[in-house]
This record gives sequence, C-alpha cells and structure tokens, in this order.
Amino acid sequence: MGTYDTIPFHNYTDLGFTFQYNRENYIVGSGETKNWPPFIVYHGAKHLIDRELVRNGEIKLLNDQTKRAELMSKIVVSADRIKEEPEHQEATIQVEEEFPDLKDLNPAGFKSEKVDLSRKEMFAKVREMGYKLRATVTNDELKKIIENKNG
Repeated sequence: MGTYDTIPFHNYTDLGFTFQYNRENYIVGSGETKNWPPFIVYHGAKHLIDRELVRNGEIKLLNDQTKRAELMSKIVVSADRIKEEPEHQEATIQVEEEFPDLKDLNPAGFKSEKVDLSRKEMFAKVREMGYKLRATVTNDELKKIIENKNG
C-alpha cells in the first residue's frame, strides 16, 4: 500500500471486527483502535455500522442517516477529523426523446390507416353482433358487415 494520511478506526463494540478492502483483510479487536487511510476507515465503518444495526435488531434503521452518523462518530474518532465521504445524491436526469418526429414520419407518403383486424378478430366481432355465419365469407365482406352495424 502507498503512503497515505491516516485516521483512527475505533471498534467500540464488544466483538472483534474483520472486513475486506481490495481483497485484503483488516482486523480490529474489541475496543481496539487502528490507523488506516480514510477510504479504508470509511469502508470498514460502513460495514461495522451495518453489522451492529443488524445485530441489535434495528434493521429498519439501516438507511437512517441520523443513526448512521451517530454510530460513525463512535468509530471515526479524531480531533483532526477528515471530512466524511460525501453523501451520494441522486441526480435527476431529463432524457429527451431521441427522434421525436419519427412518430409522424411518413417517407413514402402512405395514408395513415388504422391496422385491420385479423380474420379471427373480425369473426369474433361479427359473433358479438349476433350474426351466425355458415357460408364462406371474405375479409372485405366481414369488414362491410362490421361497418354497417357500427355505422
């Protein structure tokens, strides 16, 4: 590991604590304080806070920033406290539609027509109207029957 400024990590709990950072184990005994670079201290503190909240049955407080800050102050003890990691704020991103005019695009100049019903859908609609068809009927004849009934 390179040379970094260090800050103290204090395990205030009654159990030893082990966490990993970059595949390396960091161990702090109960009531022990060790000095590590801030990024390791804050990483370990997050895990120790999670462990203690779960251990104490306070699972609903895992996302409570007030409680987390309270526990963080027990772990990171220093007069020269380095500013804590900035909280992640959700960015609001407005996404514009990529091709808004594509919906109205009609390059071949075709008439904008509604999609025809399938043959099965047309028969279902004719049956709903109360007609019983036994003869062979074309799609155009089915359309006329539906239009006459609706029109």
